[in-house]
Amino acid sequence: MEIDDFGTNDSGPSNLDSAANYDYTAIALKALAEIDAGEEKQLEAGVQAGQAISFAKKHLPHGEFTFWCKTTLKRSPSYCSLQRRLFDAREDIPKALSWANEVAHKWAGCRSPVLVLKLIRECKRAADENSATPPKTRLRELTAATTPLGPVTDWRLLP
Repeated sequence: MEIDDFGTNDSGPSNLDSAANYDYTAIALKALAEIDAGEEKQLEAGVQAGQAISFAKKHLPHGEFTFWCKTTLKRSPSYCSLQRRLFDAREDIPKALSWANEVAHKWAGCRSPVLVLKLIRECKRAADENSATPPKTRLRELTAATTPLGPVTDWRLLP
């Protein structure tokens, strides 16, 4: 699999003429069939399904998206949301997979959308820890702070 093979555009066709002819249902069903079949390019199919699902969510009338997911795609709305999140994070996928290979992460070879999204989150967290800016102070460290008047029990009272 080619890591940089996520070349989809933002959310379907860019101009109105092609948007009218964009069959997001057929594209989503085809991509979901590839995912179900366990094809080698399962992650790319997930991104493609996420693109079509994102387009559908934007263009279906209010209240019809859940029905469309359940009846047409035969998927739960939460599964469709997972595919949309994968599409939204598509630019971070190659970097996260490269990072996972470099650090020999236990999920380096995994192509599950859930685990890839977790890899992206861990990759970003590792990058933040390695950056020059100090990490944010945790809430429990704030609540353990003391002032001249004694321990702080409410973080909103801190200076």
